[in-house]
Formats: sequence, C-alpha cells, structure tokens
Amino acid sequence: MDDKVTNVDETEQEPVDHSETAIYRHFSPPPSEQRQSAKDFKLKMPTLAQLLDSTFAERRYLLFPWLREQESCMLYAESGLGKSMFALSVALAVAGRGEFLGWKPDERLNGQGWRVLYVDGEMHIADVQDRARMLLDAVPGIDPDAAKQNLRFLARQHQEPDATFPSITEPAGTAFIMERVQRGPLDLVVLDNFSTLGEVEDENSAASFNAIQQFLLQLKVQGVATILVHHANKTGQDFRGSSKLAATFETIAQLEPLRERSAYDAAEFRVRWDKVRAGGPKRVVREVVARLVEEAPKEEEGFGARARTVWDFEAENLAFFDELKERLKDGDLINKAEIARLCGKTRPMGHDYIQKGIRLGVWTEDDISRWFALGKRRREKGQTEPPVSPDDTWKREKVTLPEGFDPHADDTGEIPF
Repeated sequence: MDDKVTNVDETEQEPVDHSETAIYRHFSPPPSEQRQSAKDFKLKMPTLAQLLDSTFAERRYLLFPWLREQESCMLYAESGLGKSMFALSVALAVAGRGEFLGWKPDERLNGQGWRVLYVDGEMHIADVQDRARMLLDAVPGIDPDAAKQNLRFLARQHQEPDATFPSITEPAGTAFIMERVQRGPLDLVVLDNFSTLGEVEDENSAASFNAIQQFLLQLKVQGVATILVHHANKTGQDFRGSSKLAATFETIAQLEPLRERSAYDAAEFRVRWDKVRAGGPKRVVREVVARLVEEAPKEEEGFGARARTVWDFEAENLAFFDELKERLKDGDLINKAEIARLCGKTRPMGHDYIQKGIRLGVWTEDDISRWFALGKRRREKGQTEPPVSPDDTWKREKVTLPEGFDPHADDTGEIPF
C-alpha cells in the first residue's frame, strides 16, 4: 500500500496563544476574618513649615493635559458611542508615546515608555486583538514596538471556562490587581468597564461604592493612574450610580452623541468634561468632536496600499457654535446672511458656519429649518431685530487728552471726562 502524503497546507492548524499567565487565588473571607488584626502604621504629619520646605517629584503627564501620574479619570457614555475605542486608543498612545485627539504623553525620565494594563470584562479576546491592530494605525506618532512591549491585557473572555475572574469590588480581585501593579510595575490601569468588572448592591446607595473608591485610592498611593470606563444613566446626562463615585476622580469625561450622526458604524462623539481638578495654569482641557473614519490610501503610497482607520477630530471654536446654537434656537436669526452679519463675516460665511455645525454634530438641517421658521415668525411679530454687525473701529480711534492734562496730578484713580 502506497504511503499517504499529506500536504501541510491542508492540515488544520491549532490556534497559538502566546499569552503569559498569572495565578489568581479567589477567596471570600468569612465575617470572623474580615476585620484585620490590630497593626501599627507610621503616618506622616508635617507642620506647615515642614511641608513648605519639602520637595516632591514632579508628576508627569501620561496624556497632557488631563491625566497625570497617580491621577484617576472616569470616562462614561451611552452604549455604542465608542467608550472602548476611546479607552484603547488612550492606552496605545500612552504605552507607545503616540498622540490621541491632539493629546500627547510626557517622556518618562528614564526614556522608556509608560507601562499600561488594560483590564477588559466584556469583549472576546479576538475582538480586542482586531481593535488593537486597527487602532495602532489610528494613533499618530506611535512607536509600535514600544506599545507592544508596554501594553498588557487581562480579558475575562480570554480565560479558561472554569476560571474565576477578579472583581474590582471584592478583596481578592483588588489584591490580585495590586499584586500585578507591584510586580509590573505599572503606570496606568484601564478598567473597561465598571458594570462587567465589579458589582454593587445598590447603585443609588453611596455606601455601595466604598470598595471601588478604596481600590482607586490604593492605586494612587502605589503611584498608578487609572481610567474607569462606565455607563451613562437612563437620561444619558450623567453616570450610573451615586454621586459619591465622582469624589476620587481628578477628571470626569463624558462622550456625548452628536446631533447629526453618520451611518458609519464606528465611534463618533463629543468629549465633554464634567470635572477637571486644577493642576496649574497650563491645565486647560478642551472639548473635542471626534470620529473614527476610514482613510483611503494616498496616491504616493502606490498600488495595493490599504485603507486605514484614523481619528478625525475638531477641537476649535466649539464654544462659539454652542453660543450660536442658542441664538438660533431662541429664534433670534432668520437666515444665513444674519448669521454672517452677527459674526462680522461676509454672506457666504453664514452657509459655511451652518455646514460646519452639521459636521460637528451641533445641529441638523432639520434643526436649522425649524429655527429659521421660528425666527421669521418672531420677526414678523416685532419680537426681534436684525443683528448689528460688530464694529471694531474704536480700536483705531486716537485718544486726545485735554490741553494741560497731567495724568499723574490726580491721585483719585478716576479718569476725568
């Protein structure tokens, strides 16, 4: 009988998983052992003089200007807006010294990249892989090799079926993550998301959030920054749970849906900042409108170049469009020409402002039609007047002081007219 020759390409290949492993010991201490035995701790209590004479290491930014070392951020939004895309892009930018929506990390003093642990409680590990591969191209200036070495994943759907996954609201789970922090060591832990990584008895009870608050504070003491991904409540205007949860965070960011959303299936949102704890005059955090879009290959890249996914974002003049929206909603304006006149621009700019507002998701075409109709009704009733164009000629007027006037003679501080 002839020997059967098997083509290697036709054999079914076993999937290869190169992940490292860590031992997690799950425990639920009985009530009799939940209280710690008495133990002495040395607590620092400097006087004001001692405090003022002390020097502390400058905390550098993992992502300037809203996330420093030992700080925590909560990111929340409605389902499907792109919370995980945002959080994973942040992790890649921090680990790979890249840029995300115009925000960049400081260099570490030792010249190495920041070390990040991404804990995922929901997605299949293959989906995490696909997103990470896609978003590597979407982070400008990233060092892929640094990101691959500095970013580590702990995903629930990557474990064996009988494995218990650590919970961030149970002592065993927080102890496991703290051990990984100390062994790492780590600079940033991303927890995606609260609903799948922990449990609380009553979301409306402040006491239910004691465990997660203590965990986040422990991470700060260990020198670690944290991003907690969370869901919005039913109104979409705030995060789920008690307001006590907000106390420990230096920054709280909401991803808000755009009023005019595209049919594209990826992330698109406006980043609004509910809370930014002061950290110096340079810490001015801007709002951003962002979309994850597919960019066609450039002509110079040649035939066969593939399309890539990029973050398209706008961060300027958002406050201006918000103010213009309020004027339009109130029926103060009746057409594009009045928008241009209000802004001191030529007539075509009124059309440009409307189109840009649509692109930014501030309003829709239907909104503009309704608001102009309201404006015309109010104008007919004499309830409004056409806007007056800004007049800046006063800046060029020459001031002539009265003859013999001595500005130093009057010490009252008043300007005579």
